[in-house]
Amino acid sequence: MSKKLFIHKNFSKHIDKHIKILNEFGIKDKEEFINKIIELLNKNYDEMDIIAYDIDNKLENGMYSGYVVEENNIENRDIIFFTPINTKIGNVMIEQSVMPTILKEMNNNIDFLLNKNIKKIMILTSKINNNNEVKDVYNYLQKDVTSLNTLNFDVLELFHIKKLALNNRFNSIDEYIDISKSIQSRNESNKQIEYFIKEKNIIKANFEATQVEGQFTKSYCFWFLTAMLSGGNDLIYKFDIKIEKNHHFDNLKKFIDYFNNNDKNYHKSETQYIYEESDEMGIKREPKYKIDNGKKRYIVNKKIKEKVLENSKYMCACHNDKHFYFESINLTNYVEGHHLIPLNRQSEYYNDNKNKVNLDNEYNIVCLCPTCHKQIHLGSKNARLNILEKLYKMKEKDLKKMNDEITLQELSSYYNIFYEDNIK
Repeated sequence: MSKKLFIHKNFSKHIDKHIKILNEFGIKDKEEFINKIIELLNKNYDEMDIIAYDIDNKLENGMYSGYVVEENNIENRDIIFFTPINTKIGNVMIEQSVMPTILKEMNNNIDFLLNKNIKKIMILTSKINNNNEVKDVYNYLQKDVTSLNTLNFDVLELFHIKKLALNNRFNSIDEYIDISKSIQSRNESNKQIEYFIKEKNIIKANFEATQVEGQFTKSYCFWFLTAMLSGGNDLIYKFDIKIEKNHHFDNLKKFIDYFNNNDKNYHKSETQYIYEESDEMGIKREPKYKIDNGKKRYIVNKKIKEKVLENSKYMCACHNDKHFYFESINLTNYVEGHHLIPLNRQSEYYNDNKNKVNLDNEYNIVCLCPTCHKQIHLGSKNARLNILEKLYKMKEKDLKKMNDEITLQELSSYYNIFYEDNIK
């Protein structure tokens, strides 16, 4: 059944105000801008079938919001979020865009973030700099996009931002806290600020009541929600800071109580690829993908992985005398192929890279046993760094065939790890 896109009246005014920026992206007016959004949504979601749009003058959510709905079925809607058209990469453009709507929706439906039947879609509609390019290895924007994925959002881009991974999640709260503190510590005045305290299996909110002013409450709610969904079921969350009445924090506290006392229906990282068998194996071949419910699933060649495992003699790249293997149905050691530069960086390596590299290639795949494969994704920071250091040294020449300037620092950032030493 056909659907309609509604956008907030104030976002409509925001578009009118920034037509000149849209012109820089080849968009002549508001109607074309909104139709581009509709085209993007229809392309990424088979069931959307949006045929029209309108401005909602009564929508109470944040101004950077909208929704998609079937006619006369307002209760069953997908929530759409936008980012400011005019912003800078250092601004907290995502936190301030999504939190008013998230908190409003949570007030009406406490499990809004956990409900998989409600699509939550962030569309990046910003010009962050002249080249629309992320330059720092570790940056606030990437952290926030990774947070959105952790909060069960799909992230799409209307205006392409170079060197930004759209489909990445935090696998643990330790990973999230570490990368947050590391990015924050770049500002000398923030080095001593710790917004969460972890004591055994308890995560406590931590800040001074005097900080509660301006946009801080929205940002902090975003941080704490990300901590909760990256930490998941195994932890208890507490927000016992005494402050005056604050509706943002009141809604957050309600969700904390709900989350602590109910089974959490959230999900972890998902497979980013689909296997196929093909005779195309070159490193320069154009990456192919399918859109699966808002997510890009890259099509990878099973023969390449099998060739790498065979050449490795079915031995883990981190093999030592303590390694344990079990026999597979092929009567070889059971091992797995791992893309060392993750496939969520494919757009960067093909579209934003003069070398145009398909990351599904024999230089980028390593042979790992199941334990080491789990370790590189789900281990502690030190455990993951330990295996990444080994693999970087082993595969440095191969990695530089894809990116001649790649460092261990940059590779680590792909795994949400802040590597303090600037290793070349």
